Amino acid sequence: MPVHAVFTYDITDPERYAKYNPGNLSVVGSTVAKHGGEFIFAGPATYVEGQAKMANVCIRFPTMDAFKGWSDDPEYGAIKGDRVESSNNYTVFLVES
Repeated sequence: MPVHAVFTYDITDPERYAKYNPGNLSVVGSTVAKHGGEFIFAGPATYVEGQAKMANVCIRFPTMDAFKGWSDDPEYGAIKGDRVESSNNYTVFLVES
């Protein structure tokens, strides 16, 4: 069953975040593709309820195991800290559909 991984967060250190930025599709994009994932959207969003975040990303993976493979991938792990350390107020959730 496909899994959508949704990330929302505020960027606090744009210079460090630029090393991670999923919009450039370098390491993040290549590791997502390696595990069968694809970006559904990445960018600003219009919030109807709740606190708006600066960054909003949705990545679809073919299965939960594919998502876990990406999340645990050492190549992705080497840059994941750039996202975590350059942002706050982040939420990550998964939706199986």
